[in-house]
Amino acid sequence: MKNLPGTDKQLNSTTPMILVVLFFILIQKGVAQEVLITGRVIEFQDKRGLEGVRIWIEGQLEFAISNKEGEFRLKTLKKGSLYLKLSAQNYITQTYPLTINTDDIHLGPVYLKRDLEEEKNDNLLTLTEADLKDESNLESNSGLLMATRDVFLKRAAFDFSQAFFRVRGYDSKEGLILINGILMNRSYDGRPQWNNWGGLNDVTRNQEFTFGL
Repeated sequence: MKNLPGTDKQLNSTTPMILVVLFFILIQKGVAQEVLITGRVIEFQDKRGLEGVRIWIEGQLEFAISNKEGEFRLKTLKKGSLYLKLSAQNYITQTYPLTINTDDIHLGPVYLKRDLEEEKNDNLLTLTEADLKDESNLESNSGLLMATRDVFLKRAAFDFSQAFFRVRGYDSKEGLILINGILMNRSYDGRPQWNNWGGLNDVTRNQEFTFGL
């Protein structure tokens, strides 16, 4: 069977175009391939899995939420050098650089630290205007019985023990310790006798309320 005149020339001229189209289709398929990012969000202090953490790629609308075990699965079409962000209430938002090609990525454990500023604000005394106007409510308002210590002193007491730490370089005799307005510094050297009040921690650990006579 003989080919029609000019058929071979047409095939030869269209073959490169077909190859170019197939080439671009393969490239597009490779570019559009989804990459799966997996990992587990861990609480930095107690090493437990964190639930409800929001995970997303910077500049991408899609996001994932970690489950009860802290595990997450996030899909993305983006490639190259990107930033993975993790955010949760009362925790510091973390940013991790990633280089995404075509292979799936398993990050393993990813740690989140608590936001100390949030914890500090949790200790603030909160009274509403209604609480202040209602005199009968003031008698039973537990918020009035709470007092918070200076954040700097709490940090120093935790790290060094406040008995041995000099606040801003001052000696302990330069500070006055009062309980219910009564001076607790020793008369002969002016320093507080810390070991005399060790039992106060046990006495004041729990609050008890009694109403009526």
